Amino acid sequence: MIIRDLTIDDFEQYNNIMFERHSLHADNRPDIYRVIDKLTDKKAGDFEKSLTADNMMMFGVEDNGNIIGICKMTIREPSENKAVVARKRAYIDQIGVSENYGRKGIGTLLYNETVRRVTENKADCLELMIWNFNKTLILNGSPRKNGNTAQIINELTKLLQGEYKVIDTYYCSISPCMDCRWCREYSGCCIDDEMQDIYNYIQECDNIIIASPIYFAELTGKLLDVGSRLQTYFSARYFRNENPIIKQKKGAVILVGGGDGNMDKAYDTACTLLKHMNITDVSSAVCSHTTNIKWALEDEIFINQLVKLAAFLNKR
Repeated sequence: MIIRDLTIDDFEQYNNIMFERHSLHADNRPDIYRVIDKLTDKKAGDFEKSLTADNMMMFGVEDNGNIIGICKMTIREPSENKAVVARKRAYIDQIGVSENYGRKGIGTLLYNETVRRVTENKADCLELMIWNFNKTLILNGSPRKNGNTAQIINELTKLLQGEYKVIDTYYCSISPCMDCRWCREYSGCCIDDEMQDIYNYIQECDNIIIASPIYFAELTGKLLDVGSRLQTYFSARYFRNENPIIKQKKGAVILVGGGDGNMDKAYDTACTLLKHMNITDVSSAVCSHTTNIKWALEDEIFINQLVKLAAFLNKR
């Protein structure tokens, strides 16, 4: 792979990557972007002007003659406005990687080249506007529709960026693993129930949260039923020698209960389940263990933990 400046001959490949980016935006922010069949022909003229502009840089990553990643950067001279601090700024107007080359380090190569050029041009800062398309899966282990766990989840979703999906395990049609061992030979699970939709969302999402009350020092039974169906991921790794989930994710565990406040066993179980869903970064446990005397959301320390958890999950 090489990094080089783009030329007019690269327009078609550049345009393909830009169309992929637009489609991603249209899927995730239909309130702003429309679904279109192709980008307008006008883009060719814009592309040529950008190539020749003194304050713009357009470069890409080439692999075997194909452009697989692109970046367009503008150098903005200090403002003459006396009310603001004069700064020479570098701004990333466009950056994208071909969908066939995602999660292969191409974005990192582009970013590192951007930083090099920022330094070379003696800019004071590098700026980029980001649309946040986080997807978060929340597994709710509580049977109570308006109990502590449900209220916590409702409060947390107000703080999360992007979309989220809450699975109320007590109200889903999901059977526990029957140890039929089908998944030792085949991908997925042969039980055709609502778990199939969860498998799909596990593949797509960026964050997974396990939220549960504590029953006899452990996660709830229905949550463990769902957890048992992750056996397919264990079988993929240890029997079929496959990686069942490519996308790495962040994880979190929220536990509520009363009594002696011992939640270590439940946290360990939750972390084991998260590990099998390719969680590579798990936050510290967020716990409220005084629900026998007050609601979790009345606990100021717990609320602060929840706010910090949202910040952890929102950061990419």
